[in-house]
Amino acid sequence: MDGADDRWRAVLSHTARAIVALMLGVAACGGPYDDLPNGYRFFRANSHQQVITKAGMGVVVEADVAELAILGDLVVGFAEPEVVFEGQPPPPRTEPGFFVLDTRTGQLQDDLSRAQWLGALGARGIDEPPELHAPTVWFFLLH
Repeated sequence: MDGADDRWRAVLSHTARAIVALMLGVAACGGPYDDLPNGYRFFRANSHQQVITKAGMGVVVEADVAELAILGDLVVGFAEPEVVFEGQPPPPRTEPGFFVLDTRTGQLQDDLSRAQWLGALGARGIDEPPELHAPTVWFFLLH
């Protein structure tokens, strides 16, 4: 009976490894775009420039979107200034700040302090600040 148990353990071990490898492979397949509500998209230009775009409008939230949450039609988050390399023009955003994007109306409140951001959320009936997450492939798979 011990030999059979060892074979089952080996099969289960190989199966678990295959599942982990498959999950990592799926995560690595994330493209440069992820869909957001109402035709908006999250675009990874490079590791220092992650922006929100919309067809026909171009870039809506510039800079490096570091954290975000999706609350129905609202996309809220925090953005850092772009990394500027020698010889490049200064970025549009020079300070970090919070944003609230209403994807239904297109209204964007940007470059907000934390207090302003909390006020903008409160004006929309959101009394508790949402938990913000890094925009990883896993984030978009789960939302």
